[in-house]
Amino acid sequence: MEGKGPKRLRAQQPQTGQPQIEGALTYTDLCL
Repeated sequence: MEGKGPKRLRAQQPQTGQPQIEGALTYTDLCL
């Protein structure tokens, strides 16, 4: 559950541009 903490924050900010790759990966993980 600890990994979901920072992942959620990153997924909420996928429009920053820099964490685009990380955001996309997190988005897929959440969707799956």
